[in-house]
Amino acid sequence: MEAFLRQIVNHYFTEVGEMEKLCFIFPNRRSLAFFRKYLSEAVASSGKAMMSPATFTMNDFFYTVAGESQTDHIHLLLELFDVYSSLNPTHESLDDFLFWGDVILSDFNDVDKYLVNASAIFTNIADFRELQDDYSYLSEEQKQAIERFVAHFKTGGKYKDEFRRIWDILLSLYRDFNERLASKGWSYEGRVYRKLAERLAEEPAVDILSACFGAERKYVFVGLNALNECEKRLMRKMRDAGLAEFCWDYDGDWISDPHNKSSFFLANNVIEFPNAFKLLAPTGRPKFNIVSVPSSIGQAKLLEDIFRKEGSRGIETAVVLPDENLLMPVLNSIPAELRDINVTMGYPMNSSCLWSLMNDVSALQMHLRRKDGEWFFYHKAVWSIFSNSIFKTLADEQTAGRAKAIKTGGRYYIPASEFAGLPLMELLFRPVVTDPASTELCDSIAEYQSSLVSGLAGMMKADKDMAMELDFAKEYYLAIGRLRACELKILPASWFRLLGSLVGRSSVPFVGEPLHGLQIMGPLETRALDFEKLIILSCNEGIFPRRNVSSSFIPAELRRGFSLPTYEYQDAVWAYYFYRMVYRADSVWMLFNSRAEGLRGGEESRYIKQLELHFKADVKRFVVKAPISGSDTAEEILKVPEELETLRGKYFSASSLQNYLFCPAKFYYSSVRGLSKEDEVSEVMDPGSVGDAFHLVMQELYGPEGRKLSKAELNAMLKSDEIKARVHRAILEKLNTFEVVGRNLIYEDTICRYVEKTISRDIEMLEAKGSEGITVVGLERNCFTKICGQNFIGRIDRLDSLDSESVRIVDYKTGRVKDDDFIINSENAEEVVSKLFDPATGFRDRPKIALQLYIYDVLVKDSHLADGKRLVNSIYQPERLFVNPVEEVYLDPDFSELMEEALERTIKEIYDPTVPFRRTEDLDYCSYCDFKTICGR
Repeated sequence: MEAFLRQIVNHYFTEVGEMEKLCFIFPNRRSLAFFRKYLSEAVASSGKAMMSPATFTMNDFFYTVAGESQTDHIHLLLELFDVYSSLNPTHESLDDFLFWGDVILSDFNDVDKYLVNASAIFTNIADFRELQDDYSYLSEEQKQAIERFVAHFKTGGKYKDEFRRIWDILLSLYRDFNERLASKGWSYEGRVYRKLAERLAEEPAVDILSACFGAERKYVFVGLNALNECEKRLMRKMRDAGLAEFCWDYDGDWISDPHNKSSFFLANNVIEFPNAFKLLAPTGRPKFNIVSVPSSIGQAKLLEDIFRKEGSRGIETAVVLPDENLLMPVLNSIPAELRDINVTMGYPMNSSCLWSLMNDVSALQMHLRRKDGEWFFYHKAVWSIFSNSIFKTLADEQTAGRAKAIKTGGRYYIPASEFAGLPLMELLFRPVVTDPASTELCDSIAEYQSSLVSGLAGMMKADKDMAMELDFAKEYYLAIGRLRACELKILPASWFRLLGSLVGRSSVPFVGEPLHGLQIMGPLETRALDFEKLIILSCNEGIFPRRNVSSSFIPAELRRGFSLPTYEYQDAVWAYYFYRMVYRADSVWMLFNSRAEGLRGGEESRYIKQLELHFKADVKRFVVKAPISGSDTAEEILKVPEELETLRGKYFSASSLQNYLFCPAKFYYSSVRGLSKEDEVSEVMDPGSVGDAFHLVMQELYGPEGRKLSKAELNAMLKSDEIKARVHRAILEKLNTFEVVGRNLIYEDTICRYVEKTISRDIEMLEAKGSEGITVVGLERNCFTKICGQNFIGRIDRLDSLDSESVRIVDYKTGRVKDDDFIINSENAEEVVSKLFDPATGFRDRPKIALQLYIYDVLVKDSHLADGKRLVNSIYQPERLFVNPVEEVYLDPDFSELMEEALERTIKEIYDPTVPFRRTEDLDYCSYCDFKTICGR
């Protein structure tokens, strides 16, 4: 194989000569750099000194000839919004306009680059019929496409009317925007292209180019592909003036195959702009290795094996990444012996830790709260900042300790005073957006962000591992300065969004020798370059080629009608990139992710099928199988004597014993090892916190112990505002916050209704029994006893008495309760006990409350809280109370005897060293388990 660019060098340096009189134009900077490398090698071999020829990318060439400079994107966007606002009295906010502004700028770029008549394409739909005569230059097919567009949007409808409202001002917006830019000396790319193309229509190309580069110069266009109309006009004028030559990389039969979309543009280009000389076609065919990998990251992990197999060590090999998210995994997978690596892709700002940190800081400022003269920070934003790797790296021992203490506190809002006294925390946690509805805070926000970024950068300098983040900090700092210079009067939310739009586009280049070592690049960087060995990752349909239809106000019908780029255009461009990239290589590895993830179906790229079926390429397939994940232990956990001895000194509860019956492994993790789920701050009340709040309110209303509540007192509770006030305080306590908002207001109302219904049912029960009142024996009372030699504890929600003969054990259940869970009598006692202790019983079918009823009865009896009185169990489940009166259960003696026997067997089994703690067979139960990540299920 002789590389395309090396052939260009050989022709012009060896055969043509006078390189100093030539100017070469390339598709990108990477191909330009490789051209210079090959040229320097040729010069060194010849032993002759020479002046280097001028070299440009096509974009730079246009800007240079036009004498223009690029205008910052954010200035263009703000200027566009200003013009848009003057034309549209009902315009949206800048915040909402940002996305659509980008779309409009992109459309204006296309209109200008393809020399479309703006008056024609942006015609008011209502006036279309009157202006039809102006479209005489269009083909019949183009006219039909425009007719379909107009017919569709003249039918009306909400969204169509909204589209028409914007569409009808696009022509005025285009004209006024361009006039505004002209008055300021600004330009967007399409405007620069169009201005030069229009000059070429009026002035000779030789005069324009001579004024810029001097006389007697020949221009060589190298390795281009799809051309817009401005580029074509430039090249035609230069061709006709005898100023230009063209070198197309189009000689491979795969690329030029008329059935291959890669020939979509080049076939016409080669006819209109003939090749300057005949290129040498490769003598052989590349060998393709297709590898199916059930993971995105797994593709990167295979690189070391591929390098070893191919003997890859230097510039002859390129790793191509259609998915830029794999850049860091790839860099981390490069073997240590490959020291020379050149990354042509910049690392995007929006993948950096600094980007995440600054976004978290923005969220922190937008969620400030003020109470009693002090500012508070929202916990979720605080946790995100604490979790950021930059914070973790820069935090000293004292700062890390403070962060841990703040997080352990579990507060919904954290007071600003908690962050005082520590430099890193004071740098980050400073209240700035004190009024999110104010348009006067932009300067304060910019000052805060600038000092924050510069302060972080000063701390990061000492850590060499933070070098890349330091570069991102520099870019971010400069972006803040550029936006601050605009002196905007906008809402804080708009400021953060604008800054994100400005910074998110940037990337930090890797430092290295660009023409030495293994090459890592995106598909666009491969244009005009050739490598002996190619490794292409993410060869999935939708990623390579990209399934990407750009947003546009110009519908597909009009795009076709006015010869603007459409999806077919992008499809052809990507096809050319691929086939041009591979056809001079010796060996090509194509890896794809076979696992379906979200919208990605794990489908291999269409190019793989084309190589196999259409071109009959030499293809070998490989499949990488992922190991089956699971626990690093067997399905059983062996018992250790020391752990069993420790367990004997602990207290069992109905809940812990339920864990054993459901899944002995869960009992092991919670009761033997003492593990528990880490407490988290709840955004919204969950079933557990709803139950806790309900319990707390009922305890407060019915307390203190020893009190006798009459019907009159209970009725007075219902009529007062006391219930709502107590529920509100309980929710604040459970959420550890100072406000109840959003869905929590619904839960507040729900708990109030639960409490009111509970009190109402108690009043009904007193009336039905002819009782004067409820005597409260205990509230949230802890009771202790021994059952079968094991310590037991139970927390009883309420013990009360309605008469002198009985004591009720009241249990509040805000969760779901079925009849089978607690209704027990002599007829079903044996069945209930059997289902409760049978390991084969699914957790949804197990009578969960039955065990608690028995244990609570034993606890109360042994605590002498009901001596001489009959025990009654009452389950207060609010949803059942709305349908049924209070339900009472007397435990049958047969049931108690069966329970005692089964419980004794179970406790003996727990301490039997020959019976391991097994994992449940009910995988449905595993999905709710707090220990599923460490268990392996």
